Amino acid sequence: MLSTMIEQQVDANHHSKIAALGQRVLAGGHIGRDEALWLINLESSSDVHDLLAWANRIREKFKEVWIC
Repeated sequence: MLSTMIEQQVDANHHSKIAALGQRVLAGGHIGRDEALWLINLESSSDVHDLLAWANRIREKFKEVWIC
């Protein structure tokens, strides 16, 4: 897929992988070292925004657990 705003191609597989990791954590699972390194090395702004959105969902869920 090519964004009309930038010349860099966006990998839709990154979105799926970020979502799968986010859903795993929301379900109480963990991510491995290699997965964490992959997340740290994301470069495209769309991937980083996607990661931040998942991080916020995770923060909101576990914030509720600690408040109760």
